[in-house]
Amino acid sequence: MQGTESPDTSKKKGLIWWRLIVGLYLGFVAIRSTFFPSPNLPDFLKASNPTQQLGMYVAFALECWLGAWLIYSGLRPLWRRNLEKLAVNDRSPNEPAGE
Repeated sequence: MQGTESPDTSKKKGLIWWRLIVGLYLGFVAIRSTFFPSPNLPDFLKASNPTQQLGMYVAFALECWLGAWLIYSGLRPLWRRNLEKLAVNDRSPNEPAGE
């Protein structure tokens, strides 16, 4: 079907805002809930043994990694565009444009 394909985000020229917002939100929530847990948290959401605690720390690390990756992938088109501009400006006047 034509028209149902999503646009390729790797070729976008600007920021990908949804990735930045979701990445920042994920990182903020993970850090806040790990270092400043709610005092009204029910007992079934608290770790009751070392294995559960380890699982919570692994989930924290994965959330932070996912948030960092989303932020990076949201900023990558902007970095690529700036690097391409630098490469064009660095080219010597005698160098062909295609190389």
